[in-house]
Amino acid sequence: MVTSLGANYNFNSIPKYQTATSPNTNPSPFPAPQLGTTQTPQQPDNFITMLYNLLSSFMAQLPQGANAGAKLEAAPNATAPDATAQHNANPTAANDANATNAAVLNKDAKAEAKAGDETKDAKKEAKGGKDPYEVNIDGEKYVFVQDANNDGITNDKNEILGINDTKNNLFAGMKGLDKNGDGNVSADELKASNTKLMKVGADGKLSNQQYSTDNINGINLNSFKNTNNTGELGIFGSFTVNLANGGTANGAETFENEAYFQKLFGQNAVQKEV
Repeated sequence: MVTSLGANYNFNSIPKYQTATSPNTNPSPFPAPQLGTTQTPQQPDNFITMLYNLLSSFMAQLPQGANAGAKLEAAPNATAPDATAQHNANPTAANDANATNAAVLNKDAKAEAKAGDETKDAKKEAKGGKDPYEVNIDGEKYVFVQDANNDGITNDKNEILGINDTKNNLFAGMKGLDKNGDGNVSADELKASNTKLMKVGADGKLSNQQYSTDNINGINLNSFKNTNNTGELGIFGSFTVNLANGGTANGAETFENEAYFQKLFGQNAVQKEV
């Protein structure tokens, strides 16, 4: 019995835990005992035990030691590209190699582009792009030809006036005959350039018959009108031929495909013009 602050307190009245009957004699703090009662200590909760075991297993899988993090980071750095080291060791050689590779790639790209352009030109040649000047006089069709080698024979399509015209440079062949720059191609300028009007037959073949340039007063270049054709073949411009008798004839700048010229010349060159 202990007397404190004038009050008597019996220690024997303090609630106590009853000794557990299991081998584990350490009382568990769960759950808290109720004052004035006597409770039997319990074993650790099974869920807590399981959680502890899982955590222990996880920790065992982690790298051990203070350098564990450094080891994990070392792997990517260990395979750093050798190119950087080589460039630092010999930057001139590395730059030369890069320049050589760039030059090779550029050369290959240009070769591919050229091949592509040649393919486009071949397709354009098949579709059209060759350009005769046709004139209708008295119901007959004629084309302007230029005897470049002065042999009196229209050898092939390369002697067709305007054959090198493009859709971006229409009537260029005819304009080139205007030597004095007065805007009119006269009969004298036609003769000086060996340019003639050759008749095309009903079968589409070029004959050896021509319309005399003496019957032509001239071709007014300002009469040329663009038809704004956006296709590959057909009429792309029109012009007027002034005749010596005071009349006029209608002319057209057309673009024709290879089949047109094969028919125009047949198998052989047109023989001596008359």
